[in-house]
Amino acid sequence: MNINNLSQFKKALTLGSVWETFYFDNAGAYASLGVRPVSIKQTNAVAFKTPSGTDSWLHYDKANMYSFNDGKVQVYTHRRRAGQDEKVLLLEYRLISK
Repeated sequence: MNINNLSQFKKALTLGSVWETFYFDNAGAYASLGVRPVSIKQTNAVAFKTPSGTDSWLHYDKANMYSFNDGKVQVYTHRRRAGQDEKVLLLEYRLISK
């Protein structure tokens, strides 16, 4: 499935679909948070089941806080650095199976 915008991402987040999640730290290094199925879907958020059995939530932000390329959905956040606001990569999602 090709995901090119926030609307398509939300449609792809179906119950039981499996996604790999990556977390990016302040230095830009990343780590896989593992492969997780969607456990709860709401209009404003989605939850992924973690290995411990709890839910990890993603609350949808504005569309300009996402980028879509090469099958990856990247989620950004704002950080204040040296008196300036900057957009920083926080999470990346890759669809494993529907």
